[in-house]
Amino acid sequence: MVGVFGETTGHYALQCMMDRMSRDRSGREILKDKPRINSSSVDMDYLRGLPNDTVGNCYVNFMDKYGLCADSRAQVRYVDSTELAYVMQRYREVHDLVHAINGMGTGRNQH
Repeated sequence: MVGVFGETTGHYALQCMMDRMSRDRSGREILKDKPRINSSSVDMDYLRGLPNDTVGNCYVNFMDKYGLCADSRAQVRYVDSTELAYVMQRYREVHDLVHAINGMGTGRNQH
């Protein structure tokens, strides 16, 4: 429900995110290539074999600890612009990665 609310009311925020990405070299590359974070693009078994001090291992440990999977984020349905829909999808897909890197849990009081 929160995700749908973000889709239907977040046009300005999505536009700001896309504009900021467009001003950055890496952001432009992401917008051009449109990489995804899902079970088709991420080999979780490979990440489990990485050293503990890597982003990949941190991410997979977080996902395992909380019983999450890379496909758990809903597809964007209510954003008309293809570009802004990708920005929203990307935002959703990096959400767990941000939590993992920052040592955050998944509880309401930990956001």
